[in-house]
Amino acid sequence: MKTKKRFLGILLSLVLVLGLMPGMSLTAYAVSGSLWVGNTRVYVTQDDSGTGWSYDHSTNTLTLDGYNISGVI
Repeated sequence: MKTKKRFLGILLSLVLVLGLMPGMSLTAYAVSGSLWVGNTRVYVTQDDSGTGWSYDHSTNTLTLDGYNISGVI
């Protein structure tokens, strides 16, 4: 009985550790080229801004002010 519990504990521990592994290797990549903010195309090779948004090329940061995201993302 004790051996059965030990085996089950080791098996569950391995399953938990293996379940975490795919999440450790995910990498996020920035969009290259351009993206759309509303009806405005933003080229990610330069700083740009418009009403309610700005893009900083040096830090690759898109800042949105007052936008509500809806629909499919």
